[in-house]
Amino acid sequence: MSTLQHKPLNHLHQHLALRPPKFHSRPITTAPPPPPPPSPTDPTSFASLILTSTNPHALTQTLHSPTLQWTPQLVDQIIKRLWNHALKALHFFNILSHHPTYTHSLSSFDHAVDLAARLRDYKTVWTLVHRMKSLRLGPAPKTFAIIAERYVSAGKADRAVKIFLSMHEHGCRQSLNSFNTILDLLCKEKKVEKAYNLFKVFRAKFKADVVSYNVIANGWCLIKRTNKALEILKEMVERGIDPNLTTYNIILKGQYINLDMAIVLFTR
Repeated sequence: MSTLQHKPLNHLHQHLALRPPKFHSRPITTAPPPPPPPSPTDPTSFASLILTSTNPHALTQTLHSPTLQWTPQLVDQIIKRLWNHALKALHFFNILSHHPTYTHSLSSFDHAVDLAARLRDYKTVWTLVHRMKSLRLGPAPKTFAIIAERYVSAGKADRAVKIFLSMHEHGCRQSLNSFNTILDLLCKEKKVEKAYNLFKVFRAKFKADVVSYNVIANGWCLIKRTNKALEILKEMVERGIDPNLTTYNIILKGQYINLDMAIVLFTR
């Protein structure tokens, strides 16, 4: 009976010992360093950097670099250079909103409000307004004029009027200047009936002046209702408000205004 011959294991041990274990190592990857900041006073270079950046984290690191000394003037210049790239401009504004030492100015907030309103991102608009208020930077009459203008141009004239009427709720009281501004915005968009109705309600409260009357008269001329323009100018004179050069130019633009009657306005 044959017996099984077992080969010694020494050969196998030696064979394995000659083959050290293989470790499949992976190359270690690290995030690329942020690009160096542009010249501290060159808004064009900053705008180019923001437009071409594809890494938000790296861009934030660059713009938060302690070597950069931000000023409201520089920030406003950069935003203006990004005006046709509203999303990029707002991204830049937002990055600096979280800067450890820099705080935006009222003018930069107004630019951001204008950009957001142009995009019809009204949620962002009002978020910015509330942030301005929390920082005690505003909002100012110009802020509401910007918002109202964007609403009117978007076909939301009623909303623009409500914004004017609610200014005081945001800590900004209405004035004759803001009254004339909303009238002008409505008239330029040919919402003259709406402007005239607002004028009739508030002309006494805000003590309507020659600017108020000129705005309404010009609005009537824009929609070819020059008889109404003459009526409002007559009312102005009857209330003791003297016409000015702008009034005269409005009369010249209103080709169908009775010039004899118009002359009376300037000879009283």
